[in-house]
Amino acid sequence: MIPGCRRRHRHRSTADELAGEGDRATRELIDGQLEELHDALRGVRLLGHCPPAALDLIASFGERLSAIVVAAYLNGFCPSRFVDARDFVTTDEQFTRANVIFAKTNPAAQEYFSSLWRRAGHTLAVVTGFIGRTEDGRTTTSAGTDRITRPQSSGRRSTPRPSKSGRMSTAS
Repeated sequence: MIPGCRRRHRHRSTADELAGEGDRATRELIDGQLEELHDALRGVRLLGHCPPAALDLIASFGERLSAIVVAAYLNGFCPSRFVDARDFVTTDEQFTRANVIFAKTNPAAQEYFSSLWRRAGHTLAVVTGFIGRTEDGRTTTSAGTDRITRPQSSGRRSTPRPSKSGRMSTAS
């Protein structure tokens, strides 16, 4: 069997079962993610070890693939869209235990979701969890929710959320 075929089949089967076999866009997203994962795994094999940055990249695929499948399923009930947190979450370079840089992430998240909802109306965003990117674009993961939802200097929750009016709020 070709490497990755079982993995591809399992994700495609799940997506077909939940979103319907005719959802070509979801199949293409899954195939693209699995190709990227295959390339990352090949790189680790060639290196002969897995540096923390590679581990973060590889670990991020679980979140990405799950969010794609869940968004496709929910789209059968209400407009839903897969959202990759790396598009707006900026972290430091502490791979496998990254900390969010809130001064960059909060405005980027506000802009991202404001733009999404302007274009797509009342769309449910299915966002990957525990992943972000460094300032130079490398994928990072976090060890837990405290690193994602709270600045290190305070216990106040500051994850942007839409208010009833659709505007972003960082209220506790």
